[in-house]
Amino acid sequence: MTQIPPRAPDPIAEALEKLIDMASGATPPPFRELVKAVGLDLERDFVGASLRDLDFRDEDLRGFDFSEADLTGADFRRANIACVSFSDADLTGTIGLTGARFSDFDFTPEMVVVRAGEFMMGSREGEGDDDERPQHKVTIARPFAVGRFAVTFDEWDAAYGHRGVKHRPKDNRWRRGRRPVINVSWRDAQIYVGWLSQKTGKSYRLLSEAEWEYCCRAGTTAAFSFGDTIDQKQAQFLQRRTVEVGSFPANAWGLHDMHGNVWEWCEDSWHPTYQGAPKDGSAWNSGETSFRVLRGGSWSDDPQFLRSANRSWLHPRNRDISVGFRVARTL
Repeated sequence: MTQIPPRAPDPIAEALEKLIDMASGATPPPFRELVKAVGLDLERDFVGASLRDLDFRDEDLRGFDFSEADLTGADFRRANIACVSFSDADLTGTIGLTGARFSDFDFTPEMVVVRAGEFMMGSREGEGDDDERPQHKVTIARPFAVGRFAVTFDEWDAAYGHRGVKHRPKDNRWRRGRRPVINVSWRDAQIYVGWLSQKTGKSYRLLSEAEWEYCCRAGTTAAFSFGDTIDQKQAQFLQRRTVEVGSFPANAWGLHDMHGNVWEWCEDSWHPTYQGAPKDGSAWNSGETSFRVLRGGSWSDDPQFLRSANRSWLHPRNRDISVGFRVARTL
């Protein structure tokens, strides 16, 4: 009878086991130091690893690739997660990931991690406009990251300086800096997020329309994330120009200017109702693609156009002084 040779030891599996044992000790050294000590590669050897219930509090996790890893119950409070990949990882029961803020590089937008969940999208009968119906439940299955602010002139100009974009939009003599970039088309925004993805190695994109409303509502069901009414201490509207991002209070999820200042491009093509809309939060790009969705209202609009459920559209080539955008990043 042929004897089956013993299976060769897996050095990566053994190193991971040793790492987890050391990280679970009473006073472990920084996780990054442990990784180096056991000879693991942070960009390769954690893909698909079982890292359940590990304590990553206050750790520097920049550049780790946790794709397909089991991170169930891991604690990420105050961890630096810039440039971290969580693609297809199991994030069930993680602590501290929701609401975490990070920037992948100093020239990239500041991002906020938004939790998975579900919400009722659109307006009920008798409320809002016809294009906001039928109201329907949407389930966001996985956490994702979204820009804390709309993309600014500073961030756009950095991309221009890196030759990531060719278009240098005019600021309408309102100044650049921390004001939201304007005069950018949907196609311009696509070039920008494509450059971010190429530069960082992460998946940047525009928000789907469902994701946008989910983030705007931030767990609320009223007309605005601040309640049934909104005033000029909460958002920029009925004014003559934009203001710097972050000039008004954030919503409950730490996102600023979801109401007013600039309309924001979404990924989706325009549909006149929600009949047949996706229920998983994905972008709805079937059918007519001559127009793309805008959300949020702008500096010049009446309050009714700033409602969480309000929708508008524009041709994807058009550039306008009231239109900018916000980015998302798949985790």
